[in-house]
Amino acid sequence: MEISDVIIVGGGLFGSANAYGLCKHGLDTAFLDDEDDKLRAARGNFSLVWIQSKGLDMRKFYDWSRKTAHHCHDFTAELKECNGTHIAHCNDDGMHLLLGETPPGFEKFSAKQLNAEGGHVSTHY
Repeated sequence: MEISDVIIVGGGLFGSANAYGLCKHGLDTAFLDDEDDKLRAARGNFSLVWIQSKGLDMRKFYDWSRKTAHHCHDFTAELKECNGTHIAHCNDDGMHLLLGETPPGFEKFSAKQLNAEGGHVSTHY
């Protein structure tokens, strides 16, 4: 029987990124995920790592999300250098479609609230 320090079940791109990081820190890590023929969130969002409105009223989650997105650049470069895999990561811009009963101006309010709490969210309308 094989024994691992850590087992990660699922998570797609971010699950594999976490497994990779744990291995780099010397932990024996098992990563279990589905086949790579699914439309995963990272692929469905064209590798866009979305942080714009994450953490509204949860500052620690906002800080954690922003830090994680920032480190994706390093991970992307390292992955390409290690094995030639280019995951086309970017987090330059994004679009948020407001449909249905979403109050008008909600996203602008969210960005202003995050910025008032010390965040760094830009908006272009």
